[in-house]
Amino acid sequence: MRPVSLKQALADSLVLRTASTLADVERAAAFNGLIHSPELEPAVYDLIVHYPGIDLDDLIFVEDEGTGQIVSSLLLIPWTITLVFLSIRMLMISPIP
Repeated sequence: MRPVSLKQALADSLVLRTASTLADVERAAAFNGLIHSPELEPAVYDLIVHYPGIDLDDLIFVEDEGTGQIVSSLLLIPWTITLVFLSIRMLMISPIP
């Protein structure tokens, strides 16, 4: 699926964007590595590029247009969770006064 690029002006010179190139992914991965941990940078990149169901437009970030720096980012990860319902019987025991 081809990503749908988002670009929405915010306050001052900030812009809310979605990634449109692998260069955007690299910048966002570097930002997350800087903020959280350097070991996280390659993991973030691999997650965005290789995780099934993630497209470039699932990476949303705020960029300062004046400097080109990313100041915030968010990754939407499409997870499906299936719950198996269990029947649990509970026994409550209260102390005898």
